[in-house]
Amino acid sequence: MTSLLRIVRFTRALAPLYTAIILCSVLTAGAGLAVPFLIGHATDTVAAAVGGDTATGTAVRTVVLIAGAVLVAELAVTVISNVGGWFGDVMSNRMRTILSVRYYDKLLHLPQRWFDGEITGTIVARLNRSITEITNFTKMMSNSFASMLITTAAVLAISAWYAWP
Repeated sequence: MTSLLRIVRFTRALAPLYTAIILCSVLTAGAGLAVPFLIGHATDTVAAAVGGDTATGTAVRTVVLIAGAVLVAELAVTVISNVGGWFGDVMSNRMRTILSVRYYDKLLHLPQRWFDGEITGTIVARLNRSITEITNFTKMMSNSFASMLITTAAVLAISAWYAWP
């Protein structure tokens, strides 16, 4: 965790992108969690119509409206998720640039005798592998894992609210 915080400190210039990614993750999780509630309401409406508590015409109109709301929620999930993914890709590319420049600057300030004992391919491979792994992790974290964590926490909270053991 400290390594991740250290990377975030090095890349403070990306704070607006971090904020946009978190906002998109929260909105994606919220829209995704709306669908089960809408389906639950549609099920209750159909059950009330079958039981004779609600008029059939009213129930059909309600279910059609709920189906439209589910469509809108799913479209929102898709659009917001893709926008968040775009922000995640931009953040990853900019982070790669920041870390590459930082690593290159570090190499330029090393004494010449350090280079005498190192193989050039090793230096380049270390640069490429390390920065690629870091940026791939942050891209994966921002594009999918963050919204998955928020959704999991929200589902646990909702489950606890409705059915506390």
